[in-house]
Amino acid sequence: MTGKDELEDTEQTISPSLGRTQRWLSLGIATGVLCFILSLLFYCGTVLRVQLKQTDLLDLGPYPDAVEYFAQANSILKQGAPTMQIGYDKLPSRYPPGYPVLMIPWLRFLPHNGILAPFRTNQTIGLFLLILRLEDPSRQE
Repeated sequence: MTGKDELEDTEQTISPSLGRTQRWLSLGIATGVLCFILSLLFYCGTVLRVQLKQTDLLDLGPYPDAVEYFAQANSILKQGAPTMQIGYDKLPSRYPPGYPVLMIPWLRFLPHNGILAPFRTNQTIGLFLLILRLEDPSRQE
């Protein structure tokens, strides 16, 4: 028998493990596609049907710290206590009253309800730090 005869006599078969892998792979893809379609249907049925203009949802979005500092400074100036008013409730602030206390002189003397008070406070602190740096005796030139 020659090598050519051996090649012709052998039957070509596919390994059974290869067929199982393809079945599991196609089953996984089908499951993934089914879950994706179900999630899209759920999203369309719940989220997209909500009419936001007709809801009375509270706006609890994140606000920068400056808003809370400014409200706390106004509260200290007008009522003497560092609180914030949300709706009808007066709540304590999340932040200590140190920076809002620095804002109070600017709130008192600036026109237009002191809208520029946080900026002027930052400029004052920067100027103070610059003066401290220029008068530092340990500074070597």
